[in-house]
Amino acid sequence: MQVNEIAQQFQTGSVVQQVYPDMSGNTNQTWMVDLSDSTLAVLQRINTELYPDPNRLMSNFFLISNYLAQVESPLLYLKPFYTSTGDLLYIDDEGNSWRCYRYIAGTIERNIVDAGVASGLGYAAGELHRTLNDFPVEQLSPIIPNYHNTPKVYEQFARILERTPEQRQERVIGEIGYIHKQKSICPSLLEKNLPARATHNRINPNHLVLDAATRTPVALIDYDAFMPGILAFDFGDGARSVCFTNSPVEADMLKVQLDLDLFTRYVTGFLSRTKYILDDSEPSSLALGCIVMTLEQGIRLLSRYLASAQDNEASESELLRARVQLYLSIQMKEQYKEMVDIIKKCFLS
Repeated sequence: MQVNEIAQQFQTGSVVQQVYPDMSGNTNQTWMVDLSDSTLAVLQRINTELYPDPNRLMSNFFLISNYLAQVESPLLYLKPFYTSTGDLLYIDDEGNSWRCYRYIAGTIERNIVDAGVASGLGYAAGELHRTLNDFPVEQLSPIIPNYHNTPKVYEQFARILERTPEQRQERVIGEIGYIHKQKSICPSLLEKNLPARATHNRINPNHLVLDAATRTPVALIDYDAFMPGILAFDFGDGARSVCFTNSPVEADMLKVQLDLDLFTRYVTGFLSRTKYILDDSEPSSLALGCIVMTLEQGIRLLSRYLASAQDNEASESELLRARVQLYLSIQMKEQYKEMVDIIKKCFLS
């Protein structure tokens, strides 16, 4: 069956005019669908290697989308289309799982981090948590088990390291030694017994839709990693992605610097939407969440590099990204007090 025929299996309310591939995503194979009412839809074939249970994935998607539809918010939300048989997934003749949802118009400024993006991401993440404050988190399924279980991420790293040839380890011996020294930090967030929330788990500029003219937040997209979690997961994830200078793929670590001005803007945006709904235990976890989430991402990326069979462009990119995150975690530890003070000041303002 052709892709345009698959697109016609969904109740978009309009006639499918044209279907063309979208190369911007890197998880699910994606097509854009031109509709006769001059709007767009997103058609995706779900990556079942990463998401082996598409039904549970779409159950979470629907629960979040349906809840957001009932809450007033300046942000738009992703709306899935049903198939002609009333399902959220269309299964083709080869057993592939397809979904379709309304496209949210705007711009995503990939690889651009500035004051506007930092404050916009903070605002959007905070507004999402404000609207989901009363969401029944127990209804969500853990789509990726142990996704932000940092001790488990460390254990997986240790197992990969045991199988890595010494010659490959020698190139990253400094990074390996640093990670081993951080073992005691890995469980620090989970030990706090913080309240469970519906967490997005992918708070970064690639999922922030901005108004093309005003650069104000329009939506925070990608609902695939929504799971039960804690607020510090999302807060820390966003901070590690927008609060440093230069590129996430950088060879010169001297160019990678924690930017406290960007951090202030991010925190201001986030707390402007959340400070009145936070549990008493949550504010003190936010700065720690930045360190742990940044460290975790560095460990995960270095694990991928160590597990790769050979050095190529992809593995080199993983290594550079890992080094940026690990170096950023060092700076966050060194400037932890300043980060805590910024959060306190923004919380009280």
